[in-house]
Order: sequence, then structure tokens, then C-alpha cells
Amino acid sequence: MSFDLNLISFKDGGPSSFPVSIVMDALGPFIRSRDEDGLCRLAFPDGGGGEMFAFDEDETEVSDICIDKANGTAIYDALYEILRQTHSALIWSFGGCAVADASVIPDLPEALIEDLGQPVVVKSGAEIAAAVAET
Repeated sequence: MSFDLNLISFKDGGPSSFPVSIVMDALGPFIRSRDEDGLCRLAFPDGGGGEMFAFDEDETEVSDICIDKANGTAIYDALYEILRQTHSALIWSFGGCAVADASVIPDLPEALIEDLGQPVVVKSGAEIAAAVAET
């Protein structure tokens, strides 16, 4: 099964930014190709992958990344590393949300919590995979 994942940084209910280097440290080793529009094809050792829409190569800050056609479980370890280092939430397309630190929750938009429910606080990629599977 593949689906979309959105990792978005929030502060006071609105978007916030964080260094692109965090994304590249976590996901860069898994980028197999990048086209002229910035679409990065990801491939992970477990056979999973996806297509990441993130940022221009010259950007130093980003507020969100989107991964379409996400599949496999190794992707969650990389996404957890980004969540752990940023004030962000991970949202999956069929209705769920996770954060690595409960301190992020008060900064999320009220509408997001109304739509998706209380975010799950996770401490690993495996816990993200379990939260996605339980949704």
C-alpha cells in the first residue's frame, strides 16, 4: 500500500521553518534521482520508497516536505529523525498524525486536531509505522 506523508513544522498554529540540512541528513542518502522540478525519488534498503517534493537546491530553510507514494517501513526511521530534531508533525493522507515531542501539540492548528484527532507521540520509526497501521 502506498500513500502520502506530509511533515510540517508549526509554531503558534502556523507554518515554521527548519534547516534543509536536517532533511538532507535523514533522507539524502536515499535520494536516487532528482528532476528539474525538484521531485526526488527515494529508495530504501527494505524496498520501500516514495517521491519527495521538498525544496529548491539553493534553499536553506523549509517548513514542510511531502512524500507521495510512500511505502515500506524504513522510511519511518528517516522521518522520525526529522521529527525528533524539529518542531513538526507527520500527517498521513488517510487521517492520522504523529509528533516526536508532546511540546509540539499546542502549536498545531486547532483545525488539524479537530480533523485528525490528538496526535500520537512517537519515540521511533517503528512507533510511527505502528501508528500508521492502526489508523
